[in-house]
This record gives sequence, structure tokens and C-alpha cells, in this order.
Amino acid sequence: MKNQLVSMLSKLTNIYLIIPEFINKFKVPKAINFFYNWKSFLRYLGIGLSLIILLAICFGIVNIFILQKKKSAIEIKRREIYMQISHWQKIENKYSGYRDANFTLAALEYQLGDYVKAKFYLNKALLLDPNFELGRKLEKKLQ
Repeated sequence: MKNQLVSMLSKLTNIYLIIPEFINKFKVPKAINFFYNWKSFLRYLGIGLSLIILLAICFGIVNIFILQKKKSAIEIKRREIYMQISHWQKIENKYSGYRDANFTLAALEYQLGDYVKAKFYLNKALLLDPNFELGRKLEKKLQ
């Protein structure tokens, strides 16, 4: 049997011709043979890869919707903060010596990430009340 295999390999040079002949000669089960019906194998491979790509696209779309929802929530929160800033600026303009208005404006600007404005309003609040504990805590965060 070994001699038959050696003579078979020496006669055939193309790998695509060797494998089917080897399978027929030694009765390899079709279940473990990918080369027996390579067109069918390629078809199933294509279907499998298509399903994987389709699942990846579906997960991507779901992820986009989740991120869009989070973005909308953040935008709503920012609008609310801008409305509060507008309200407290009116109060601060009307009552210029009101420490809590300046501190609230500083805290709201801090939430938006505008640290320059937050420091400006905080300095105004601390000028009005240098012993203001919450103001000192926010000052440490801003440094």
C-alpha cells in the first residue's frame, strides 16, 4: 500500500488531482473532506462569511442607535443647563452682590466644561464671601 501511494504521488503533480484520488483510494469520510466537493465547501463558506458580516452590520446599527440615544440625552441636559445659566445670569444682574447666584453660575459652567467662566464666577462669589466652604471646594477642583 505504501508503494502504491509513492507511485501515485510521483505520477501526479497537481494537488487538486492528488486529493480526490487519495480520498477515493483510502475511503476518507466525506464529512472530514473539504476537497471532495470544493464547490459546495466554497458555497457554505460564502454563506457563513455573509452571515458573519450581516451580524456585524446589525450590531453596528444597534450600537449607532444606542449612541444616538445617549447623545440626545446629553444634548437635552446641556440645554437645561444653558436655560439655568440664563436664569441665574438674570438674577446675578438684578442682585449683583448675591453670592449664591455667582456660585451657581460657576457650578453650571463647571458642568459644561467651561472652566474659564467657572473660575470667573467663582472668584466673584469668593470676593463676596471669602469663607464660603463650597466655593473653596470648587476652587480646588478647578485648579
